Amino acid sequence: MAITNVIVTRIPSGDIDEGDSISLRVQWTGDASDHEVRMTWGDGQHEVNAVPGAGPAYDETYVHTYVSDGSFDIRADIYAGVSSNNGGLLIDVNNKPPTITSASGTLNNNTGGSIYQLPSQTLATMTHIQ
Repeated sequence: MAITNVIVTRIPSGDIDEGDSISLRVQWTGDASDHEVRMTWGDGQHEVNAVPGAGPAYDETYVHTYVSDGSFDIRADIYAGVSSNNGGLLIDVNNKPPTITSASGTLNNNTGGSIYQLPSQTLATMTHIQ
């Protein structure tokens, strides 16, 4: 029996921010055992997942984290021997502006500014303007 009825859905639906993870539910029908699901996440990342057992119905969940913003075409290719089928969807990942969660430093009285050491080991000079 061929692989049929491939459905790929987001859990939950909607866009995400960069740095967030998504869960994808992949469902299909097929009576062959030992399926293989090849996920193409659209951001250059791929993974291969073995799915043991003999259907006829399959329901798997996969999780992925997007580190950059953009639109990504996600593909789920299901293989069982020589039989294959696929499904997919498009996801938008929103740009998330960086935030400073902590900083420490001392006032430099000669310039009127302050020098702060940020968590990323980057130095920033901030000058008070009157």
